[in-house]
Amino acid sequence: MVEGGAAITAAFLRAGLVDRLYLYTAPKLIGADGRASVAGLSVQDVMADAPHFRKISERTLGEDALSVYVRA
Repeated sequence: MVEGGAAITAAFLRAGLVDRLYLYTAPKLIGADGRASVAGLSVQDVMADAPHFRKISERTLGEDALSVYVRA
């Protein structure tokens, strides 16, 4: 298990070390000055070499949501 910020997330994704993602979302918009969830990946990188994941579950936690994905 790895828990980290944008740079750590991007490094593990780039290295192909992510088999499962737990993605928490909240009904709050941070705006243009907010932090990216995955740092240092350009749109071209993401689209060309993006790992494919399949959603296996989703549930509501108060106002937040938890989505779980596995590598496809």
